[in-house]
Amino acid sequence: MPKTANAPATAVVPSSAGTPATAAAATPVTPAPGAPATVSLRERRRLATESEVSQAALELFETRGVAATTIGDIARAAGISERTFFRYFSSKEETVLDFQHWFDEPTRALLAARPAPGDLLNQLEDACAVVLRKLDGPERAAAERLRRIRSLMKDEPTLRAVSAMLDGEQTRALADHIVQTFDGRVPFVEARVVAEIVGMGLRAACENWSSRLDAGEPATLEGSYRLVRQTIVSMTAMTATTDAVTPPA
Repeated sequence: MPKTANAPATAVVPSSAGTPATAAAATPVTPAPGAPATVSLRERRRLATESEVSQAALELFETRGVAATTIGDIARAAGISERTFFRYFSSKEETVLDFQHWFDEPTRALLAARPAPGDLLNQLEDACAVVLRKLDGPERAAAERLRRIRSLMKDEPTLRAVSAMLDGEQTRALADHIVQTFDGRVPFVEARVVAEIVGMGLRAACENWSSRLDAGEPATLEGSYRLVRQTIVSMTAMTATTDAVTPPA
């Protein structure tokens, strides 16, 4: 899926002295909500570093703002060099924009199982719903981090712009993967529409969820996504009915 491979691991607090935080080795690292539960030692180290950098960036963005925060500031807070920073992220904004990547592994697993092309959209949405259910439950800490990021984005246009760019890249990647999976039996335009609906649905659900919580209303990510899916189905059915009763010009 919308670069939404920077997995949200359990937050590791950077050392106040600006040296590498020793807590990274001792704190269990949680893979992204949609990732396999078992990961290699090398992957765990990567996740730990990404988690430190992402947490440091989020805290700096919240206190200083994105524009006033440099990559050097983030690197120092995370206890790494700027050169090391670029091994993990290509920009400071990407450090906190990993939401869509949480769905990469579930969508890859689904496509690897070669689902029926006619039911592809529904199955992809079901796979995404499983990830959102985890965020509402055992991965609630990642959901709370997501809410902080969504709140930050309201006043940070650069975050919104980079997020839109990354969403576009992820959508194109998913569409390409669908075409390759079915050896061209699913036309690119159909694959692109499916990928766009999946990405749009996740964004709309996230916005609905965070807005309702900000308004003091109860909300879950899975419930918000269910509402979005129902709305898409209703609107599609309404359009089909209108097309059926409207005589050709």
